Amino acid sequence: MTTPRGTSIECPECGRDDSQVIDSRRANGAIRRRRRCICGVRYTTYESPVYEGAMLPAELINRLLAEIEALQNGLNVIRTTIVRLHNRATDATRPDPVESPSRSGSTGGETAPIQDEGP
Repeated sequence: MTTPRGTSIECPECGRDDSQVIDSRRANGAIRRRRRCICGVRYTTYESPVYEGAMLPAELINRLLAEIEALQNGLNVIRTTIVRLHNRATDATRPDPVESPSRSGSTGGETAPIQDEGP
């Protein structure tokens, strides 16, 4: 008898690995098996599952992926809002372009008002 991990279940008396399972039942999260070897010895083995990695149901994975996508969409909305607010703030603090004096009615000594650019 070979286990899924590739190791043999050997008889504790003679060392053979060709035993027969007489009885199987669940016991404390494991499977308890009563075995009988061809040499006549009976013995008990306890087999418990070995998890190679985290196993998640497909439904849970799909829900997590949907939540991640929603968060990414939310971050994109936040990023867009921040860019808009930044643009508004820089537009509000940007000085108006200096207008050139108009040619009509100009006496030549007039200058356009100077905009305070701040600190």
